[in-house]
Amino acid sequence: PIVPGWDAAGKVVAVGAEVDGLAVGDEVYSYLRPAFDMVEEHPEEADKKIDATTGGYAEYAVVSGWKVAKKPASLSFADAGGVPLAGLTAWQGLFDYGNAVAGQTVLVLAASGGVGGYAVQFAKAKGLTVIGTCSERNVDYVKSLGADRVVDYNVEGGVAAALEGTVIDLVYDAVGGDNTVQGIKALKKGGRIVSIANYGLGDLIAAEPAEREITGTGFLVRPSRAQLEEIAALFDAGAVKPLHATVLPLEKAAEAYATLLSGRARGKIVLETRSA
Repeated sequence: PIVPGWDAAGKVVAVGAEVDGLAVGDEVYSYLRPAFDMVEEHPEEADKKIDATTGGYAEYAVVSGWKVAKKPASLSFADAGGVPLAGLTAWQGLFDYGNAVAGQTVLVLAASGGVGGYAVQFAKAKGLTVIGTCSERNVDYVKSLGADRVVDYNVEGGVAAALEGTVIDLVYDAVGGDNTVQGIKALKKGGRIVSIANYGLGDLIAAEPAEREITGTGFLVRPSRAQLEEIAALFDAGAVKPLHATVLPLEKAAEAYATLLSGRARGKIVLETRSA
């Protein structure tokens, strides 16, 4: 059997002899995924399996200390539990793979979702101009996250046409499909796109005229205590706020998953244990 779920927040109840910086009773959060792709830095992960001890849909989880950070003191466990996967995905896409820097303009595709919502906020906190796309019903919500401009992805003529004349340095694609194509077309010459949702990104970039000099990459988010600590500092400084969270009891995990599959969830869906 396996326990699904890669996000968790809670209290430390035991620590191993080689764990540094954490103690029993600490309030923490973590991205739990076994890091099969990080064995060079963490050889112990080579033997890790997805099983009944590693998932977040549970009251207890066993996780390597380097994946665990003290949660933002300003957040409840429910809010903190919705941060690690989406937060790290947003962070790494912007700064590790997108090379985003202050003064640039980033277009976030699907800005009302978990990853997109944090991408908007992290980019703003680091001095970027942010344009987000979403459905019409979520426009005000994305604006409330700090986006400088919001475009309905159903706009007549497409997002790229709506943004004609706007210099877009970076596109963060959190949705895929034709949205990826619109994002690529919106980029400036020499612009870059990162995607977590389109496995055909390389082919789409290759189809663009060479003189546009578009670059991009897909990626799989990695666990990181250091980045979770940076993210926690932004929350506690008031620079970032938790996303809208729908909180359900753990026994309603199937209902939560069905809501997630609908593609209409705003922000994050969080499962809460009775002991939380």
